[in-house]
Amino acid sequence: MILPTRFLTMFFGALLSCISSSSVAETAIKVHDAWIREGPPTATVLAAYLDIENQTNTTLKLIGADSPSFERIEIHRTEMENGIARMHPQKVITLSPLSRMVFSPGDYHLMLIGPKGPLRAGATVELELQFEDGSTYILTVIVRTALAHGLYQHKY
Repeated sequence: MILPTRFLTMFFGALLSCISSSSVAETAIKVHDAWIREGPPTATVLAAYLDIENQTNTTLKLIGADSPSFERIEIHRTEMENGIARMHPQKVITLSPLSRMVFSPGDYHLMLIGPKGPLRAGATVELELQFEDGSTYILTVIVRTALAHGLYQHKY
């Protein structure tokens, strides 16, 4: 079967459009070990953690995140003040050239506000990281218990 020239032109035009509109961040960064800490079914906030690598020779600035699974997402850093852990919103996370930054419990994390449903261990969530240059990076994040990451191990 021979396809009409018009169809082939539209198909390749659409394909080229998809390729050219793909995010610059897709090749500029790499994300490892992304996970969300499981909370109780009534939790109004959760936290996501990840390792993010800037694989370029230029500075990248992470300015936000979004997900259809949450009302909003903020970048936070936990800091100890007078023996109390407090979370401080961060407007920008600067990723130096060829560097790696770890978002982990007790430090930088993504604060996931207003989950649109309970998230149990094993579920996955799509997140979009947003950069100052307008690029984005979409990733799938797994929900895990804190115990799965060794955060609540007791020694007897």
